[in-house]
Amino acid sequence: GRAHLAFGEVGELRDANLGVAISRGGAAKPYAHTDPNEDAVLAASGSRGFLVAAADGHWGLRASEAAIERLHDAFVSDWVDGPVRSADRWYQAVLHALVALNDAVFAAHAEDVKPRTTFAIALARPGEDLLVAASIGDTHLFVATPGAVREILPKPRKFNVLGQERWSASKLEQIARFRENGGETYRL
Repeated sequence: GRAHLAFGEVGELRDANLGVAISRGGAAKPYAHTDPNEDAVLAASGSRGFLVAAADGHWGLRASEAAIERLHDAFVSDWVDGPVRSADRWYQAVLHALVALNDAVFAAHAEDVKPRTTFAIALARPGEDLLVAASIGDTHLFVATPGAVREILPKPRKFNVLGQERWSASKLEQIARFRENGGETYRL
């Protein structure tokens, strides 16, 4: 987001298997904001999987960038190239990553500014027919198949953001929305 500030401009990166895009949007924000584009995205591919994440910053881009950077530095390599795990082990891995991302957002707080971010992540491991997704706040996730595009996580019960308060894994289980394949097959 930091590099994409012009209205209507779309920044994109792609490789042979994966792409990501970000935009400030097409019109001025009708509400007060700190930075012109407070969002950040990540896409990563590896030998076993693909990961995409979006962070929708609030009160500045510091929180969205901190969450994406921690995800990239601490988790991505293992998740896209690491060993096979059960759906429950992936759930636990993502849950504990969200705790670490929340801690990273707190570390990015300055005395005068306490930025926050909503967050969504999807990890696809095609060889395992596995899709794990999680979201905090109102950042949405969609799965696109040849037949349809549909949202894969229900609407939030309550609006929460990373950086709002310190959370344990058990508290995050109550706040975040999670999804594993749940018996559905996604052609990845």
